[in-house]
Amino acid sequence: MLSKTILTKRKKSPERKQRRFLGFFITPLMAILLLTIFMSQCKKDDFTGEIVGVCPLVISTDPIDEAINVALNKVITATFNENMDPATINSTSFILMQGTNPISGTVAPLGVKASTGTSTINSKSQLKQGSNPVSEMTTQTATYAFTPKEPLAPSTLYTATIKKGVRDPMKNALQEDKVWSFTTGIQQQYTIALSSNPTLGGTTTGAGSYDSGTSVTVKAVPATGYNFINWTEGTDIASTDVEYIFTITKNRTLVANFTTIGLTLNVAAANGIVVKVPDQQTYTLGDIVVLTATANTGYEFTSWSGDATGTDNPLTVLMDGNKNITANFTAIPPIGPPPIDLDCAAPFAIIAGSGISSTGLSIINGDVALFPGSALVGFPPGVINGDQEITTPIAEAAKICLTAAYIDGQGRTENAISLPGQLGGLTYAPGLYSNSSTSGISGTGP
Repeated sequence: MLSKTILTKRKKSPERKQRRFLGFFITPLMAILLLTIFMSQCKKDDFTGEIVGVCPLVISTDPIDEAINVALNKVITATFNENMDPATINSTSFILMQGTNPISGTVAPLGVKASTGTSTINSKSQLKQGSNPVSEMTTQTATYAFTPKEPLAPSTLYTATIKKGVRDPMKNALQEDKVWSFTTGIQQQYTIALSSNPTLGGTTTGAGSYDSGTSVTVKAVPATGYNFINWTEGTDIASTDVEYIFTITKNRTLVANFTTIGLTLNVAAANGIVVKVPDQQTYTLGDIVVLTATANTGYEFTSWSGDATGTDNPLTVLMDGNKNITANFTAIPPIGPPPIDLDCAAPFAIIAGSGISSTGLSIINGDVALFPGSALVGFPPGVINGDQEITTPIAEAAKICLTAAYIDGQGRTENAISLPGQLGGLTYAPGLYSNSSTSGISGTGP
């Protein structure tokens, strides 16, 4: 049986046409919207050359806006929502004012980094499109600091500004100035307390109260017999410099430490000796040393000189420094009257006026002088072991000196001791002796 198929043409409904038209219309519109989203993340501004990206924003400042009692040595910082191009943030775009007066200072990036478009802080930031990195930024930072050249004035209002136009690495610019203000606190003062260890080791200068941020110099001056070691604060060594210079930011208690040095005691003595007790090469400051002087035979101790005076013997010496002391001794004068000065007659063994005679084998050891006579009888066989001055000017002078010496001796009478007739075999101490007659040297004495 032959079947018959009837094909009919289906009419298009108005609703279907409308939906098809809308489909063609929606697809281009969505593309335009997506393109707008990707191309308009940072709003249109007056800066040219920027690449599509997130607009820079200052998300925090230190100090915060309207902060009070801010420290006078405060470093002012601003943190962005992304890493910034440091070439655009400098002393002309990051400024600090006190009224209409600009504050001198330096601007520099800190070492904190932030991921672009997020609040995450890490050490290596990346700009990504989806999961694909677009570029790396490892030399930029999100935080920048303004460091005033001098401490800020106390109780003063300051205004900080980061000007629009500072850019991120994608050249997106800050859209408007970031302005914030703060007020400093009163001038903080700190105290420096100084002491010496040991107390006698030396003195210190520089203690007192100072404004915060002031440069302070403390100085240690060692006493005699001490050397400076170091400055300590608690158990820590603060400095080994005699003059310690620092900026004060807190109360400090510093100790200047000293150590004793070896002191020397040099003693000199001529015609005697000096004994030291204790006898050491060096002494410590404050040591006591006793010196005892002992004279050689024929001398006596008379005094101390140098770093000691007086006649005390033994002598007590306090070692408060290096010392040089001399013991002085003098010769003891002989007992009795002073000797007769023979003067120019002293070299001669015999001086005669008329002549010198020898009755046998005589030996004269020494010079002889004759004046005005000239007779030498019995030589030889007698022997003269010395010069012979016969009627010479030397002989004349010698006779004059001998005569003067005789007159001196003959005129002395004080404490004179009488001599016996014979002196043979007798021993006499030095002194003045006299006899009304003559004395012999033979025999054995009285």
